[in-house]
Amino acid sequence: MNSVLFAERQKTSEEYLESVAEEWNGTANGLMESDGVVRGTERFLGHILGDRRFESRIAAASSFGMEAAVPLAIIAEQDPHLPVITIDTGHVFPETWDYLKELKSRLGLTDVRISGLTLDETRRFSPPKSCCAEVKRAAFFRAFAQFPVWISNRKRYHGTSRADLQIVEVKDGKLKINLTAFWSQKQVSAQFKIRNLPYHPLKAFGYGSLLCQPCTKAAAGRRGRPLECGLHTVRQ
Repeated sequence: MNSVLFAERQKTSEEYLESVAEEWNGTANGLMESDGVVRGTERFLGHILGDRRFESRIAAASSFGMEAAVPLAIIAEQDPHLPVITIDTGHVFPETWDYLKELKSRLGLTDVRISGLTLDETRRFSPPKSCCAEVKRAAFFRAFAQFPVWISNRKRYHGTSRADLQIVEVKDGKLKINLTAFWSQKQVSAQFKIRNLPYHPLKAFGYGSLLCQPCTKAAAGRRGRPLECGLHTVRQ
């Protein structure tokens, strides 16, 4: 293909995704203004799952960390068959795998997928230097190759780098849905109780936020881990 024509097609694709992001952000903001953040989030998820332009091409990413149960419960209510993908770096806490099994069973999720590393990626793994920025991203893009839309669990209250987070953004040639971006920590905590959701086993040991074992410290909240995982900061 002519390089100029290829560049023009790429530009058109980016422009199209940007237009969808603007459209969906308008829908999300309107629903949350009229129905409140929690109910508005539920209705917005139903809206994008019903968008025929992306039918069967939406997946969720989950680390099955401290707050994962809430967005997964919302997803399971609307489509328990939606693919939920997690990345296995080889250094995930054993308790996280136990939690994955518990949430999968409790919520009725039918398509939880684990994307592992290749042998070459395992050899290059050197946390934290190459984990998120290189190896984890390679596994992510392989797992999400067929999905132009993916759902994340980032929130504005997580830190200053997320203070202006929008519900929908375009990143790495995909539509990224920060489903619970506008939620407060109080609203997240309330949903654990309202929905009777189990907590991550490591919460009882003082962990506030989790990445892989080499990059996470107990009793330090989000300060016990790098501010952002490489999936959210480095553009491929």
